[in-house]
Amino acid sequence: NNPGERNASYVNWTMVVHWGPLQIFEKMVGNGTIERIAPETSEEIRSGLYFFGFGRIHIEISAEPENMPGVIKHFHAFKIGPLIFGAQ
Repeated sequence: NNPGERNASYVNWTMVVHWGPLQIFEKMVGNGTIERIAPETSEEIRSGLYFFGFGRIHIEISAEPENMPGVIKHFHAFKIGPLIFGAQ
Protein backbone atom coordinates (compact mmCIF):
# COMPACT_ATOMS: atom_id res chain seq x y z
CA ASN A 1 0.00 0.00 0.00
CA ASN A 2 1.35 3.43 -0.96
CA PRO A 3 -0.15 5.93 1.51
CA GLY A 4 2.04 8.75 0.17
CA GLU A 5 1.25 11.59 -2.19
CA ARG A 6 3.67 10.55 -4.95
CA ASN A 7 4.52 7.40 -6.89
CA ALA A 8 6.66 4.79 -5.18
CA SER A 9 9.31 3.86 -7.76
CA TYR A 10 11.16 0.58 -8.20
CA VAL A 11 9.89 -1.07 -5.03
CA ASN A 12 12.13 -4.03 -4.12
CA TRP A 13 10.23 -6.50 -1.94
CA THR A 14 11.08 -9.71 -0.13
CA MET A 15 9.05 -12.30 1.78
CA VAL A 16 10.88 -14.40 4.39
CA VAL A 17 9.47 -17.19 6.57
CA HIS A 18 11.01 -18.14 9.94
CA TRP A 19 10.14 -21.39 11.75
CA GLY A 20 11.43 -23.99 14.19
CA PRO A 21 12.52 -23.76 17.81
CA LEU A 22 12.96 -20.07 18.61
CA GLN A 23 12.32 -19.34 14.90
CA ILE A 24 15.94 -20.23 14.05
CA PHE A 25 15.26 -21.49 10.51
CA GLU A 26 14.73 -18.97 7.73
CA LYS A 27 13.84 -19.15 4.03
CA MET A 28 13.21 -16.44 1.45
CA VAL A 29 10.03 -17.55 -0.29
CA GLY A 30 9.55 -14.62 -2.65
CA ASN A 31 11.13 -11.44 -3.96
CA GLY A 32 10.81 -9.04 -6.83
CA THR A 33 10.55 -5.45 -7.99
CA ILE A 34 7.40 -3.45 -8.66
CA GLU A 35 8.19 -0.65 -11.11
CA ARG A 36 5.62 1.86 -9.84
CA ILE A 37 2.89 2.07 -7.20
CA ALA A 38 0.59 5.09 -7.59
CA PRO A 39 -0.45 7.12 -4.52
CA GLU A 40 -3.29 5.62 -2.44
CA THR A 41 -3.08 2.28 -4.30
CA SER A 42 -1.53 -1.10 -3.57
CA GLU A 43 -0.04 -4.04 -5.44
CA GLU A 44 -0.45 -7.73 -4.67
CA ILE A 45 2.62 -9.87 -4.10
CA ARG A 46 2.79 -13.66 -3.83
CA SER A 47 5.42 -16.14 -2.87
CA GLY A 48 6.54 -18.36 -5.68
CA LEU A 49 7.68 -21.07 -3.29
CA TYR A 50 5.29 -23.66 -1.94
CA PHE A 51 6.54 -25.74 0.99
CA PHE A 52 5.15 -28.14 3.55
CA GLY A 53 5.52 -27.59 7.27
CA PHE A 54 3.87 -27.92 10.64
CA GLY A 55 3.85 -25.46 13.51
CA ARG A 56 4.18 -21.78 14.28
CA ILE A 57 5.78 -19.56 11.65
CA HIS A 58 6.77 -15.91 11.44
CA ILE A 59 6.37 -14.11 8.09
CA GLU A 60 8.37 -10.97 7.37
CA ILE A 61 7.58 -8.84 4.32
CA SER A 62 9.74 -5.84 3.41
CA ALA A 63 9.23 -3.26 0.68
CA GLU A 64 11.85 -0.65 -0.14
CA PRO A 65 11.15 1.94 -2.85
CA GLU A 66 14.03 3.96 -4.33
CA ASN A 67 12.41 7.32 -3.64
CA MET A 68 10.90 7.04 -0.13
CA PRO A 69 11.37 5.17 3.17
CA GLY A 70 10.70 1.44 3.15
CA VAL A 71 8.43 -0.61 5.37
CA ILE A 72 8.67 -4.02 7.08
CA LYS A 73 5.55 -5.94 8.18
CA HIS A 74 5.52 -8.96 10.51
CA PHE A 75 2.85 -11.67 10.74
CA HIS A 76 2.52 -14.73 12.99
CA ALA A 77 0.67 -17.78 11.70
CA PHE A 78 0.33 -21.54 12.00
CA LYS A 79 1.32 -23.87 9.15
CA ILE A 80 -0.24 -27.28 8.53
CA GLY A 81 1.11 -28.92 5.39
CA PRO A 82 0.77 -26.43 2.52
CA LEU A 83 -1.80 -24.25 4.36
CA ILE A 84 -1.24 -21.16 6.51
CA PHE A 85 -3.76 -20.14 9.19
CA GLY A 86 -4.21 -16.97 11.20
CA ALA A 87 -1.66 -14.63 9.60
CA GLN A 88 -1.96 -11.52 11.78
